[in-house]
Amino acid sequence: MGMAADKRTGAGVARQEGGAGGNGKGMAMEKGGSVVDEMGVEKVKVKDKRLRGLFDTSLSRDVFNFTFTTIDGNGTFKELENSIATFPTKLSASAKDKAQDLDEKATCIWNIATRLKRSLPAENDVDEHGGSKTWDKRNELSAVLIMVRMFAFLVLDCANECGNSVAHIQAGTDGDGEKEKGEKSRGNLLRLMRVGTKTGRDCLNDQKINYAVKVLEKLAGYTRYSEELLSTYESSSTSEERAACARFTAEYFVLRTLLAWRQDDMQLAEHMFNKSMSSKELFYHATTESLSDTLYEMGKALLEKKQHDLSVKWLERAYEVLSGDELDKLSADATELRISIIQTLIKALLEAKTSESIRRARDLIDLLEGELGDKLVVLLLKLELLAEIPLETFDGLAYSAILNKMIRTLVFNPTNLRLFMFHVRKLHEKAPSLACGVLDEVIKLRVKELVTMTEWLEKALLTRIWMGASGRETEELFVAIDGFLTMIAKNIDKAIGIEATMAAHTLIWKKIEANYDLKQYEVTEKWCRLAIHGLFKIPGEANMAKISRFVPVLY
Repeated sequence: MGMAADKRTGAGVARQEGGAGGNGKGMAMEKGGSVVDEMGVEKVKVKDKRLRGLFDTSLSRDVFNFTFTTIDGNGTFKELENSIATFPTKLSASAKDKAQDLDEKATCIWNIATRLKRSLPAENDVDEHGGSKTWDKRNELSAVLIMVRMFAFLVLDCANECGNSVAHIQAGTDGDGEKEKGEKSRGNLLRLMRVGTKTGRDCLNDQKINYAVKVLEKLAGYTRYSEELLSTYESSSTSEERAACARFTAEYFVLRTLLAWRQDDMQLAEHMFNKSMSSKELFYHATTESLSDTLYEMGKALLEKKQHDLSVKWLERAYEVLSGDELDKLSADATELRISIIQTLIKALLEAKTSESIRRARDLIDLLEGELGDKLVVLLLKLELLAEIPLETFDGLAYSAILNKMIRTLVFNPTNLRLFMFHVRKLHEKAPSLACGVLDEVIKLRVKELVTMTEWLEKALLTRIWMGASGRETEELFVAIDGFLTMIAKNIDKAIGIEATMAAHTLIWKKIEANYDLKQYEVTEKWCRLAIHGLFKIPGEANMAKISRFVPVLY
């Protein structure tokens, strides 16, 4: 009874025994002389064209084989979209007679779509040869499956409504009949709430707002009916049923919060959030994660829109909701979600740029550091915190100390090196000499790794020369740059690129000309000596000769 957990292979909608108004025998291979195919789909005549396709074996096969079809040319799915948009609130008498069949066919379609949804490759999936498994039409196919599950949900809902009166009549009026009626009604209701919750979240995640509105309208009715039903059958309903009902009701308000945000109605989102929190003591752990994830997505989107105060408000709520549960009982994904929430909240607080927000950001960074130690995410957040401090109070020593700590632990790859170089340049804006020292430390400690990454070695080289050329021309500067070049030359197996050499010589030549024009001949010579360093001997041979001839002219 109900829908098995989505994470379990092959899970989907488990058919309510006997369906809506059925006889308790479930789905059979033969029924009333009608043959049911291997997909569990029976050929039945129904007048309503929006349901007629459901009883055609081709629909199940189309869903099952949709990955091998051209979606644009498949009329069945185009008809589905129209059928969903115009789905009837009440069905004809012929459809009501087939409530059990409607339930079974919709269950079959839902389960097939659920299995196929899990089979879609992730964007980073690769095959056995290392090639991408991502289909060109993955997003389109995923959208089709959402549409199929939406249609199946609407049919299940109609089947339940059609079968209720029949089930009540068949149950009779005696004690056993009344109990059976209650069990069927509660079972169908919980199943519909479960399926509706999954369908609604699918629609909202895929930005299908019109579909989501239709689903949540149904869920609103279920939540009202669930209170009446559990009250009516309070003596026979189990604690598990009551807890499940409360959980789905809470999840309904979570989805309503998300829908209101998608519709840019923050006042309604606020109201629905408060409604969901009013039953927080009834949350399952999964509900806690669901609400936290919803609030996190809201806060992150608001941050991207530069609505910093609102972003802080919703991210703080996401953090509080998740932290209010027992973290050891949440899923493995909850730990990653919590770190993402804290990280994004810190960024929002720093963007708010108030003394209070900066204090709060510092507290959260200290919290993360206590939990994660010197992980890259913590070090980067500490750098962002220091960068937000006004120039007159900027702690350059602390900033460079963090970068030096990163040098010892950083995994060298393009992404990490790009981040590292970005922060080195940020430091150079406020404390140039400290930034030069950080790059010197990189070459001193990690040169053997860096020389294997030619592009990034050359970036570091040019950045160091540029920093030196823009600083005070002291004896220490020339000694440091010469040592930098010498360290690279001793560890490199092949000459650096011609383009990098030309760029380095261009930077140095500008300093040579500027100092020569000022008659600073001693300083000019020092720049010339750097330009003819052995590191540039092969790729910059033409320039080296020109500069070498220039040196005697200085005297």
